[in-house]
Amino acid sequence: MALDKRLLSILRNKERSLVDAEEEILQGLTGVESDIFKKVKVQLNKMNKEGGKFVFDDTNTALVNELDSIIIDEIQRSDYPGAVRKYLQDFDLVTDYNAELHEGLNDIDPEELRNLVDPFKQQTVQDTLQGLTGSGVSTEFVEPVRQELFKNIVSGANSTDIEASLRNMIQGDGDRLGGLERYVGQVTRDALNQYDGQINANIADEFGLDAFQYVGSLIDDSRAQCARWVNKEVILKEDLQKEINWANSNGSGMIPGTNPANFAVFRGGYNCRHSAIPFKMTKREKERLKKEQEGTVEETVDSNIPEAAIQDDPKQKVLKPLAAKELDLTYGKSDLIPDSVKNRDDVKNAVPDQVYILSDNGTAKVKRTQDSFYSPGEK
Repeated sequence: MALDKRLLSILRNKERSLVDAEEEILQGLTGVESDIFKKVKVQLNKMNKEGGKFVFDDTNTALVNELDSIIIDEIQRSDYPGAVRKYLQDFDLVTDYNAELHEGLNDIDPEELRNLVDPFKQQTVQDTLQGLTGSGVSTEFVEPVRQELFKNIVSGANSTDIEASLRNMIQGDGDRLGGLERYVGQVTRDALNQYDGQINANIADEFGLDAFQYVGSLIDDSRAQCARWVNKEVILKEDLQKEINWANSNGSGMIPGTNPANFAVFRGGYNCRHSAIPFKMTKREKERLKKEQEGTVEETVDSNIPEAAIQDDPKQKVLKPLAAKELDLTYGKSDLIPDSVKNRDDVKNAVPDQVYILSDNGTAKVKRTQDSFYSPGEK
């Protein structure tokens, strides 16, 4: 296999750091949103009303137009700018992890790797900073609040309903995150992961690497293409377009424009937490891999096994299930056991040494209590 235990340990640490970076920047945003809504409500209380409705006059229009600066000032006074600065430092951490990984895997000098990635790292950091504190926050969070208020005043909406609508936009409710947390979560989930992917894509191109090992966690709702690629273990560069076509036809959530050149960046799509690690294969290894992938497997499918944990190579005559024991898949006392496997003996009796709780498709917002990582090399 391309990745030995030491390299997989580096990947585990990197994945943990990426998740921690996202969790840390999101931690205090609920309080920030609450403070923002309080300021917005003060502004609402200054506005002229008639018959339970805000009046569409010059005074109210001016008060509405003040909202942008009020919200931005509140964000600047909070701990959020400091959290953003700390988050941006993790780009250097991701660079360091990749320098260590590719020195061991591809014999690339760490300094050479840093020189290769530094130009686009600076641009990525700048773009992320702008997205988290500049025009991104203004466009995606601040301006929509002002526009919502103005639209409702013009349409003659009830002032109580307007206040409730703004509260949901800013703070969210039981079913939806607040607007700032939702937007920041989208940016932070993709920024570091796609930067990590950019490193791998540039390394593959610069050093003529011709294969990828697709690694990361698999859970019950993993996308079909992510399950397929993790189970494949190795994807040849020459097969990437075919695999992307398969994902576009049979999978979900792929980013439009994904192609072999940017595959390592976009991977399985929006919010994808997997990594495509490039390496060089010998001609002999390629021939062996082709023979393995073209072989047939005569086994039946256990209907109790999650669909995401099934090898689904169309060249195989029969799908081959990957049982929890075979994967060393153990949940222990976690509350996050998928319904489709929670009653199986090999799950109920498992030793709690490994917990799969990170959704690669962004649908599950969960807290990590133990290491979460799946390595085909370690089964």
